[in-house]
Amino acid sequence: MKSKLLVLGVVALSVLPTQAVEKVVYGVDNRFELSRSPYANLKNSVAGMLSKYDIKEVKAEDGEVQSYEVKYFGDLTTYQGRKTCDDMRFREQSTAASCTGFLVGEDLLVTAGHCMLRYGQKVQNQKTYSCMTNNWVFGYDQNSEKDGKLNFGKDDVYSCATVIAGEYNQVRDYAVIKLNKKTVNKTPVKLNSDADNYKNKEDIFVVGHPTGLPIKIAAGAQVVKDQDSSRFLTNLDTFAGNSGSPIFNFYGEVIGILVSGETDYFYDTKRACYSVNVCTGFGENCNSSISAKARGETGTKISLVEEALKLYNEGKLTAAKSEFSQAYSETYEEEMEEEDEIEEVIEEFLELDELIISLNL
Repeated sequence: MKSKLLVLGVVALSVLPTQAVEKVVYGVDNRFELSRSPYANLKNSVAGMLSKYDIKEVKAEDGEVQSYEVKYFGDLTTYQGRKTCDDMRFREQSTAASCTGFLVGEDLLVTAGHCMLRYGQKVQNQKTYSCMTNNWVFGYDQNSEKDGKLNFGKDDVYSCATVIAGEYNQVRDYAVIKLNKKTVNKTPVKLNSDADNYKNKEDIFVVGHPTGLPIKIAAGAQVVKDQDSSRFLTNLDTFAGNSGSPIFNFYGEVIGILVSGETDYFYDTKRACYSVNVCTGFGENCNSSISAKARGETGTKISLVEEALKLYNEGKLTAAKSEFSQAYSETYEEEMEEEDEIEEVIEEFLELDELIISLNL
């Protein structure tokens, strides 16, 4: 039997106050602070991906890590070097996350494949470049910023140990990550890959970090098309940064991973500022669109993750493998050399930054 509390929670989301401003959004902008919703506890299940170079340990006198802080981050007052419109929602909030992920085990996290891999790549038990250079942070919300810094508890930040399984191509886009340690006071989500979840007009909602913002929930959406065995289309209000976000059904079970969608913002020449892209509906007109009509936001079906978890639990994903389609394998080694050089430059810069701080310059 499904939980009545979960059903009431989704109903409650539908009556939260809305703000009709220019906003990709389908119809009315349905994004809200997660803390204002009946699903506030999901902050312990959903994480944002932040560069490990931006996260600093705050240690006690005995050397133990007591918290973490981020000093350098952006906001939405500008976009691609130009001003955003004054009525854009959340424009003065921080933007620190580049992807979203969600917990499926004590030390297992799921995200979009393109957050961890290159296009055309399929891996098993691999520590990819993105795995090495990013951390996963729980509890990043609108209250995280204080005194010009983002602050997180000692049990909120984790690193990626390896990508247990993942694919990134035109049809399959997912990654299952093993974290560096078991999470503390965190809750894995429940998965449901039943075919009924992908029927047209099934109610859904999403939780994540749109455009890198503090965690948001967006409800009032539906499945609009069951594409194939791996994908489905929705009219969720999502943005870059939502990649890897869990898509929930009416009962609060995860049925998919948000992986792609429409153009997020467009430049309003009349107002001389960037505004949120508004689509009147699936298959209808947008302020700005890659195609002539809104194509919807794509979700990867959670069955792909369930298959990977089954193999992992059976001990069948221990061998390290990395495969590329032929078009991409030829350039892989060259790209890795370039990324190694970039990482060395970043590390040298951070060492210099620490020296300047220590000398009070």
